[in-house]
Amino acid sequence: MPHALGQLKETPSQTAGPYVHIGLTPNFLGLAGIYPTDLGHEMVNDRTKGEHIIIEGRVIDGADEPLRDCLVEIWQADAAGLYASPLETRGTPDPAKQTPSKHQANTTHTGAHHVIHSNPRPGA
Repeated sequence: MPHALGQLKETPSQTAGPYVHIGLTPNFLGLAGIYPTDLGHEMVNDRTKGEHIIIEGRVIDGADEPLRDCLVEIWQADAAGLYASPLETRGTPDPAKQTPSKHQANTTHTGAHHVIHSNPRPGA
């Protein structure tokens, strides 16, 4: 169930890097056959532990207009609050959960990330 927001806050601007989005999301752009799915498209699968949820949204600029071309990337812990990182020392993260999740969004397509409802990170 979506939660109502009292106000919209502008996301801090980031400089577009030297990235070519056709290399990250060719299927979204209609360039099929390069990868079976776009890189980072699926963060979870049927073997991923935890409650599966979907986060949807749209990216808007300071004038409340949807951006025509952007890439949304999410990094998330697993259901136990563990990260898939060589720096993770608290345990072994769920190998079925992939990080990060990347989705292309534009004015006609909102990004939808299939994620898990993770426990809070200890100490957070």
